[in-house]
Amino acid sequence: MEILILIIATVVLFFVYQTKKTVDINKLCFSPFPAWISAYIRLPHGSVDKATLAKSLILQIVSISEELKAFKAADFQEIREGLSKLGPEESVQFVDGWIEQHLPTLEESIEKSIIETSSARYVFMLMLIAATSVNPRGSLRDFLSTQQLAHRV
Repeated sequence: MEILILIIATVVLFFVYQTKKTVDINKLCFSPFPAWISAYIRLPHGSVDKATLAKSLILQIVSISEELKAFKAADFQEIREGLSKLGPEESVQFVDGWIEQHLPTLEESIEKSIIETSSARYVFMLMLIAATSVNPRGSLRDFLSTQQLAHRV
C-alpha cells in the first residue's frame, strides 16, 4: 500500500512540476524580447524545453496577431493554419530562421527601443508582418502608426 501511495505522490509531483514549467515557458513569451531571446539561445538545441518555447511563441504570435488585427481575415486564417501545423522541431527551425533572417530587417525598419521594450510575441508578430509584406518597412510603419492611434483613443 505504501508503494502505491509513493507512486501516486511521485506522479502528482511530476505533473505539478511539468505544469509549472509549461506555464513559465508561456509567460516567457510575454517578457521583453531581449530576455526571451537570451533564454531561448541558452537552451540546448534539440531539447524539449527549446521546442516547447518555440511552439509556445508561435501560438502566441497567432494570438496577438488576432488580438491586434494585424492581418486581414482571409490572410490571418491562412497564417493561423500554416503556423499551427508546425511540430516541435519545425517550430525551432522556424524561430531560428526568423531570428536569422527577419530580425535584421526589423532592426533596420523600426526604432530599436520598440524591440528592446516589447514582448517577444509582439516582436515576432512584427517580423511576421514584415515577412508577409512586399514592402516590409511600409507595412511595419503603417501597423505601428495604427497601434499608436489605437492607444491614444
